[in-house]
Amino acid sequence: MKSEVVTTNEESANRRKGSELKPGDAGSIIHIDTRDEAGVRKLLSLGVAEGRPIQCLTTWPVPSFLIGYSEVAFDRELTELFHVELTAPKTT
Repeated sequence: MKSEVVTTNEESANRRKGSELKPGDAGSIIHIDTRDEAGVRKLLSLGVAEGRPIQCLTTWPVPSFLIGYSEVAFDRELTELFHVELTAPKTT
């Protein structure tokens, strides 16, 4: 018996690839694509791991993110390898 993960439109609307994030978007890393072994090693060395909080700082000239207390710039190819579940924006 094959199990399927069912997501609602609302859930999928809150999930993005790292490459789809805009400055100010924040959330938690929920998935790392493991098909690119070298890319996974590089991401892990930069602190990207499932469950870690992440915030997009810039997308140009290079994508940069706040992961924990570290600001990290990425190759564009690496941003295709991880997925983020966005958190609701904070209101003041």
